Amino acid sequence: MGANPISSAGLLPRMPRVRGLTVPSFLRVRLSTRLRRSLSRKGLAKPALQIVFLHIPKAAGTTAKDYLVACVGRRRSRKTVFLSEYFPNDRVSDKDFKMADAAQFVSGHFSWDTLQRLSLRSSLTFTTLCDPAERLWSVYFNLRMTADTNHRKDMQEVYQLAQDLDPEAFFALDDWRIRVLSDNAMVRQLAGGFNQLPATEDEWQERLAQAKQNLLSLDHVCFKTTFDQDFARVLKAARFPVVQAMGRQNVTSDPQLAGTSKSEARAQFIKEAWPVLEPLTRYDRELYAFGLELREAGKI
Repeated sequence: MGANPISSAGLLPRMPRVRGLTVPSFLRVRLSTRLRRSLSRKGLAKPALQIVFLHIPKAAGTTAKDYLVACVGRRRSRKTVFLSEYFPNDRVSDKDFKMADAAQFVSGHFSWDTLQRLSLRSSLTFTTLCDPAERLWSVYFNLRMTADTNHRKDMQEVYQLAQDLDPEAFFALDDWRIRVLSDNAMVRQLAGGFNQLPATEDEWQERLAQAKQNLLSLDHVCFKTTFDQDFARVLKAARFPVVQAMGRQNVTSDPQLAGTSKSEARAQFIKEAWPVLEPLTRYDRELYAFGLELREAGKI
């Protein structure tokens, strides 16, 4: 009988557990994952999994994306592909699908419909969830923060509205573009497509049921409140180095919050704007609670 393949884990230096490790410090991560790929090609380690991250906007996913890019390789290496359908005019082209099928890491603000079109091989799929009202708070401030660097002509007015209006007035606007970004977006993304806005209660309930079913079919779900331990399980399953605590990337902030803690400002926003936020988060809150129940039961 032939010898058992050598495990790459035993050949790698142990990764130090550094609290607050950030992406620029990932040199050892890159070296260790390159060694794993080299061993895999020689039949001395398990082949690398294709990792697919369905990134829900403003749900604590940028840290996960940046770490995995550091492990796998950037877009120019063609090992990583980013797909986006977040903004109303975003589209995933046939070329994008072809590149994604060949990549080791596929990430981005794409929908479940797009995920279904990927030709997945041996893969690991995951997403991140956060409290829906907190997500809208982050959406608003992210628009404010990035208004000066935004180059999307079709969204210029939306960015300006975020600059001019307080959060409650902004989300109260009857603007289709704002609804695409905010109206129970987690359910819509996980059930079908970003631009599919149900018109009736029955349609929403159908989408919610589909989103729950799809969430359960993913390999892992990370939550903002328990991100470090949840993402550690993803890394372990993907056979990548695990760090004890991750430095947060793309953290929402704003000069307007000076002198006020983020948690206080967020809680005040949610309390004051609840009549507006309630319908925009109703189905997302049910999906989020469902996800937490699955996590408690050890099913995701």
